[in-house]
Amino acid sequence: MSLDPSIILAIEAAANADPDNMALRSHLASLLLAAGRCPEALDACRVVLSRRPDDFQTLDIAARSAEIAGDLEVAAGYRKLHQALGWKQTQGMLNEFEIPAMPSDQAKPGDRRSADVVDADLRTPARVRPDGTIAGEDPPDSMDAWAWNA
Repeated sequence: MSLDPSIILAIEAAANADPDNMALRSHLASLLLAAGRCPEALDACRVVLSRRPDDFQTLDIAARSAEIAGDLEVAAGYRKLHQALGWKQTQGMLNEFEIPAMPSDQAKPGDRRSADVVDADLRTPARVRPDGTIAGEDPPDSMDAWAWNA
């Protein structure tokens, strides 16, 4: 990608005028990378990562800059950090979702989504059997009671 050098100079001047603005410095690193100025991009990334080591975007820019610059060991290190942080963010998002229990008519033996139900009276986990009954309940009054203990 061919960038007008005056754009990079303007962003660089702005980043130097506001040294605490890590977002601007990360943007400068991305522009330097796009312009093929990988060693400078990597230097800008190092400044950002020294203050914000968990900056996901900057870790990616640093990994790509180091790789293109030929420093494969450093690139691999940044890439590992980027991937680990990405997985941690994904886990965090997944943990925000609660998987609802399946209706008992759809429950299957060994189905984890239907297995753990909170007993409202005791506030303790209870086991749901495949037939929809909860372990600890009295057996049903029917001819199929023999199957209760199966």
